[in-house]
Amino acid sequence: MRQIDTIYLFCTLHCNLECIHCVVDASPQNKEYIDLRLAENILSSYRKQKIKNIHITGGEPLLYTKLNEIIDICSSSFKNTKITISTNGTINPAKFRDKFNQKVDEICISIDGWKEHHEKVRGEGSFDKLLNNLNNFISLNCKITILTVSFPWNLNYQESLIKTLLENGIDSVKTIPLKPYGRAKNLGNYGTNIDHPSISNIMALPGKCSDCKLTTNLSIFPDGSTYTCTVQRELDIKAHLL
Repeated sequence: MRQIDTIYLFCTLHCNLECIHCVVDASPQNKEYIDLRLAENILSSYRKQKIKNIHITGGEPLLYTKLNEIIDICSSSFKNTKITISTNGTINPAKFRDKFNQKVDEICISIDGWKEHHEKVRGEGSFDKLLNNLNNFISLNCKITILTVSFPWNLNYQESLIKTLLENGIDSVKTIPLKPYGRAKNLGNYGTNIDHPSISNIMALPGKCSDCKLTTNLSIFPDGSTYTCTVQRELDIKAHLL
């Protein structure tokens, strides 16, 4: 079995938004959720490995009514492993609050610019829902990280956005490039190699899969399929588990 240290668990492809750049084509119409027993069986096969990070993502994980159980499975499957939840921030985390405080180390929230730019990507009303909900996440006993995707139309505003977020209770901000897969493949390739003076910590994409340094990653999808990453899922290159 190949060595991995990071697992991305796509617990659902259901989402309350339909973002123009979603690499897994998540949407309100997609009602795929991972079965708890299936998730536990796959994760248990990696218990002997030194898993450093588990990212629970989607879709929108907070739409999954069994999210607390998924967190418990991840926590019991691996010891001393960092658990991260990725969310679009529009759903109040109240019913998951105790579990988040007990077992989740970090919550990553997607904000792609000020209202005009964010809603160009994520839909009308999404920015106000997120903003009204942000303090509910900040009040949790978790590190709060903002993920912001770089588009040509938000680059000139990312610096001011990042500064404002860090001044208002956000622990860290990470900028990431647009990946031309999923729905984003219809947007062209302009997001993959953006060069702009305000973006100093942008993550570079590999030119091709053979250049990739993320070979220690594993992505698990709701149907139980496994890939190294979402790009390989798009290309239908299954993860080599053995």
